[in-house]
Amino acid sequence: MESKANQPRPIRLCNPDQLRLIGRSSACPSPPQNRGPFCAKMRGPDSTVIDIGPSSSALDQFTLRRMRRDGYFEMGGSQVKFFCNIEVRCTPSVKYSCHISSHEAGHCSQCAGVPQVTSGQHNEIGMHSVVEDIALFPSSIGTRRQVTVHRFGVGRPGPKIYLQAGLHADELPGMVILSHLVRLLQEREGEPNGEIIIVPCANPIGLSQRIQGYHAGRADLGLGGNFNRNFPDLTPLLGAQFAALRSEGLAMNGEAVKRAMLKAVSALVPKNELDSLKQVLLRLAVDADFVLDVHCADEAVLYAYVSNPDHPAADLLSRYIGSLATIGGVPELTDFPTACLLPWRAAQEVLPDVSITECLSATLEYRGSKGLRDDVAIEDARGLIGFMEAVGLLEGATQPPSQVVTCHTTLDCVDYVRASAPGIVIFSKTPGDHVQAGEEIGTILDPASGDRSSLKASASGVIFGYLYSQVVVPGGTVAWIAGNSPIEQQTGDPFP
Repeated sequence: MESKANQPRPIRLCNPDQLRLIGRSSACPSPPQNRGPFCAKMRGPDSTVIDIGPSSSALDQFTLRRMRRDGYFEMGGSQVKFFCNIEVRCTPSVKYSCHISSHEAGHCSQCAGVPQVTSGQHNEIGMHSVVEDIALFPSSIGTRRQVTVHRFGVGRPGPKIYLQAGLHADELPGMVILSHLVRLLQEREGEPNGEIIIVPCANPIGLSQRIQGYHAGRADLGLGGNFNRNFPDLTPLLGAQFAALRSEGLAMNGEAVKRAMLKAVSALVPKNELDSLKQVLLRLAVDADFVLDVHCADEAVLYAYVSNPDHPAADLLSRYIGSLATIGGVPELTDFPTACLLPWRAAQEVLPDVSITECLSATLEYRGSKGLRDDVAIEDARGLIGFMEAVGLLEGATQPPSQVVTCHTTLDCVDYVRASAPGIVIFSKTPGDHVQAGEEIGTILDPASGDRSSLKASASGVIFGYLYSQVVVPGGTVAWIAGNSPIEQQTGDPFP
């Protein structure tokens, strides 16, 4: 049995209690190792000296830096101040380690989304990773869901990439792909030239929804509405954050813009579990240089929506993932990638004299939702690794697929073919087929009367997706075609 002297000692810190840095840990190696665990002596509110030495997983440095950046933790001079109930557990041993977690997370608005459990994983050969579970607001008595985050290159200088899957929780291929991506990175030698954040299951709410045995993960059954719509617009909050940074005498540059974005996310006040989920995801992604939201269609080729197709890395992304159709442009609806991009655009308008390279924001649609295969998912994960190599996040020179010819177009050229009558769709074309404007792609059958109505393309181009459910209603989108010239768009969200 572990002696009491070696058991973790909880120290609760609540505003206005402080931890004071009083020196360097006696256990900290000199010079600090490359992974640089947080090494310090701290004095708690009860005057107890806490000696934090090198942790094998470097969680101390990671957690403190992350909390500081997100506004839960501030360092000024020698002061370290916690503004929420934070519990620090320090285990005195040959190698000191600290575990920092939120205490009673969610009981104050500032604590929402603070990591509740943090753990580390490091193999002697593979890449170092940190796993973080972030608790959401409780949805009901006795129920609390969490978002699991995999981090690589924590605290390392360089670009940051954020990848998530399963925001539409019934779209399974992306979750399988990112699960393989995590494993491939953990087995990879060396460390990244920046930070990689991966959330394989971004929507624990949707994953839990079932109706009489059928999974229903696209829309919130409790509050209603598509999970990937109505993300908060951070742009109204940025002005105050920029003013605050200027008042602190900070130089306005790309890093200052990222800090302002994170503070804007922290200023949001979630009212329910879904709000807290959106805040958590935005906090993880909004300061990233690359934001990739992984989805799939019902039946489709591999395609992508890229909010800013003029970004220097946009073409690289299309090539490395093997996109057969890449659609550029910012949609009118506020989905997750748009919510991550708009603050960058707002910063460019407010700070025209500051050199700002906005993030590459994209939705990757990995084919259809049926017929999951590990071998295909592994190749897709390797394509994402190839992209990270191409933009300098990873060492290597993987070549993109040479056989893929991408059709590049814009949102105003996409033909969303909609049903004109109720019935059963019988397609005569398949995803990947090229069609001409006016060409029939299928019919809608009314099985009661035997009547049929024709489904025709309004644009010449390539069919890149179909609706899996072939029972349709008037006005519902049944297929989508990447055209080569603008067409008149019907009003309304094609994928509500």
